[in-house]
Amino acid sequence: MAKILIADDEEKVRELLESILAEEGHDLEFAKNGEEVLDKFDQEIDIVVTDILMPEKEGMEVIRKLKEKNKQVKTIAISGGGQIGPDRYLDLAEKLGADDKIKKPFGPDKLIQSINNLLEIGG
Repeated sequence: MAKILIADDEEKVRELLESILAEEGHDLEFAKNGEEVLDKFDQEIDIVVTDILMPEKEGMEVIRKLKEKNKQVKTIAISGGGQIGPDRYLDLAEKLGADDKIKKPFGPDKLIQSINNLLEIGG
């Protein structure tokens, strides 16, 4: 079981991710924008799943700041759009330090596998 912080400005996405990850037994925290992620982040959090396009602070800046605070925290960038398309955003997120990237929409198995892989690497 991991402590996971989920950040997405869309309530439906947060609810979907909660239903997927709670069933796996993870301890979950939620944020609806980048500022909340940085406010709620603590050293007990194992993985941050963050949307790239969010209000107040975008996921790119969140990933960069989290890695400054704690190089060990694992991050998963998720994105479904934007002006340049999700693939370019996700590639950039990876260059900024994201440990994995997932393009929306995605199935539960993709997220669970990504988290399990990161937990194996980190633990």
